[in-house]
Amino acid sequence: MAEKIEERFVAFAGYAPVHGDELQLTAGDRVIQLHAYDDGWILAKNEQTGAVGLAPRNFLQNVHAVAPVEGKGAAKTSAPSRVASLVVGERRSSHLGTKRALAAKSPGIQEVKKKMNDLETGRRSRARGAADIGNVKLSIVGDSGIGKTTLIHELLSIPEITAADPTPPNPAPFSSDPSPLVLQEYRASTVPTNSLLVAEEKYNLRIIDSPGYGCTVDALSIIRPVVAYNLAQFQKTNQAFTREATPTQLVRFLAASTGAHTHVDVSVYCMLHRITGVDVEYMRRLAKVSSVVPVLVRSDTMTLDEAFAAKKEIIEVLAKSGVETFGFGLSKEELMILVDAKTVGVPPFAISARAYKRDAERKAQSKGVGEGEERKLLNEFGQFKEALLFLHLDELRRVTADRFVRWRSAGSPKEID
Repeated sequence: MAEKIEERFVAFAGYAPVHGDELQLTAGDRVIQLHAYDDGWILAKNEQTGAVGLAPRNFLQNVHAVAPVEGKGAAKTSAPSRVASLVVGERRSSHLGTKRALAAKSPGIQEVKKKMNDLETGRRSRARGAADIGNVKLSIVGDSGIGKTTLIHELLSIPEITAADPTPPNPAPFSSDPSPLVLQEYRASTVPTNSLLVAEEKYNLRIIDSPGYGCTVDALSIIRPVVAYNLAQFQKTNQAFTREATPTQLVRFLAASTGAHTHVDVSVYCMLHRITGVDVEYMRRLAKVSSVVPVLVRSDTMTLDEAFAAKKEIIEVLAKSGVETFGFGLSKEELMILVDAKTVGVPPFAISARAYKRDAERKAQSKGVGEGEERKLLNEFGQFKEALLFLHLDELRRVTADRFVRWRSAGSPKEID
């Protein structure tokens, strides 16, 4: 008799939906996974109620279920599924499951585009308005001289910003060996001044500008202190919780927008034209302490074909290296399919700040390119901004909250290799 392995879960804690498309869970409920997303959520069906909706993966434990199905020459059966074992963590695989996975046909472009559109529609229905995104802390990292600070100023100039401090406070050193390294924190607000509560902090958006690794011979002399800064913020966050706090409680609290934490929610990793071995190592380390969003900067210095080729290379290299970066609800295979089809608005986003665009136009005109002549450039800054600050912000926070819980469970180490 042929066997079909079906992925099921048991809720070990209750979950009250925050949005209308989420699934209500009671401890002990069994759910069937219909689709898994890489942002920590699954589309599931509650076996008790029959309801279908989004469920947080960290509220569920795996159940390895094996059910007889009809095969060639096999008699039909209506026997119920038999629960073989209950495991916490990753689902156990079998030779049969592996063979079927390898034989499974890759999704087509139309199927993946539909999923991307459905994801965006669902996220837009759940997204908060600019005034309600809560406290957000971003870190802009990468090589030197590629425009990280310009990207920060571009973010500070988006229409949703109601107030900004264009001059960061005096930078503080966060490393003293071999020479002090500094970071700068820019502050901004997406909340109208007349909507602030009494004693409420004026700025809810903080953006960290970190030094680029190209300013030194040894890239690790920059990478280690930047990662150490993230760990130091984890330690500050950890001081706010008692030892008795459970992982579930921690994730739920930290994924909220209360601003009770001090750690970096998202590390935006900037690359110019291509991905290097240093980039891979940097992102590998950052992925242990935050959500990592890779972006291709100064896309206006590339042709359309060059930009898509660079995006494809980034996806391929990260997939081979096993670095965990945020895919905005799409797997690396799905991202590759979309990029191969030159679909605009697909991560890793290719972005061009206005200052760079003006500079590129001046250079093009100096080479005899006539005014008004069409220049096919790829600029996904709008999609990047929407995804980062609004559509996927809750999921980005949740991933970093999971990283914090892992770090805390490992004994709160002061260093990460």
